[in-house]
Amino acid sequence: MRNSTKVAAAALLAAVSLPSIAAAQGIAGTATVVTDLNLRAGPGPAYPVIVTIPANAVINVHGCEAALTWCDVDWNGNRGWSYAAYLTYAGTATAPLPTPMPIPQVVQNAPPTIVYEQEAYFNQYYQNQTFYNDRARIFGAAGGVGAGATIGALIAGPIGAAVGAAIGAAVGVNVIPPQTVVTYVQQQPAPQAVYLTGEVVVGAGLPPEVVLYPVPDYQYPYAYINGQMVLVDPSTRTIVYVFR
Repeated sequence: MRNSTKVAAAALLAAVSLPSIAAAQGIAGTATVVTDLNLRAGPGPAYPVIVTIPANAVINVHGCEAALTWCDVDWNGNRGWSYAAYLTYAGTATAPLPTPMPIPQVVQNAPPTIVYEQEAYFNQYYQNQTFYNDRARIFGAAGGVGAGATIGALIAGPIGAAVGAAIGAAVGVNVIPPQTVVTYVQQQPAPQAVYLTGEVVVGAGLPPEVVLYPVPDYQYPYAYINGQMVLVDPSTRTIVYVFR
């Protein structure tokens, strides 16, 4: 009797400690990623990148934050959070939207709301990730960003900003830097961390507060945004390449 009581108590504790994870086990619908997009370990720019989801990939959506800013998704066996402005939501298989729409514009048939539980989410999905043992620092950094430590916001790229934009529409400049530039930027010490609301994608714009660093004998300077190096068109301050 005593052992069965302990088992029941343990089961109850597990159910209580993972409320949002349990609520998010089902698939609320599917969405298409309209540009190469980070899958992060949490809903914010300070969380580690798990993988980059390629443009036009179809992903499963489990739910989104109440503000429809970040969504809990899975792709190719990887579970995490992606920035909703670059997802076009098709809804459920039984009740799809008439036209796939960017998630922030969805008002009917929207994904369910999920409240993110950091420790529960990391324990369930990331115990085998190299960053798991650094989770205390990650939670602190991410919490700081969530509390307003961002210095501004990324200006959404043309796909994310356009309601009902065509899947796979051109983002704009398609820059492929030479290997000498890639090597140079990768060898530079990372500048002080700068976090902006939004996600790092080609076509997004940087606010004036972000410092651009020159690359010798190359037209595009680089910047360090949300934990990633990017190349920027200095005339428009638009991201033209993301180092992944």
